[in-house]
Amino acid sequence: MHVIDSIRERVRAPQPAASEFFLEAKREVMLLARQGHMMSPRDAWMLSGHTDGQETLWSVAYRVANKHDVEPEAICGFLEKQFSRFTHHATQKPTWDDIRY
Repeated sequence: MHVIDSIRERVRAPQPAASEFFLEAKREVMLLARQGHMMSPRDAWMLSGHTDGQETLWSVAYRVANKHDVEPEAICGFLEKQFSRFTHHATQKPTWDDIRY
């Protein structure tokens, strides 16, 4: 290992555990859903240009992933399982938890 490489290793900030990315994204979606700012991709497509302040699961996953320099696909997949009502293929009926948030 060269001296420069060892300096870079010491300066690099510790990376949080992967579960922290998922929890951060989940918290953000829950907050946005309570505020009425979450929508499905289908709704976003239908209302394009008229949805200032609205978010999709992908936009939240992409923002969290870019903030921590990780892949957004895994975060988005996790969010789709947690919040199926905001996906384009929601097939199950809402539960009490869905209505509450």
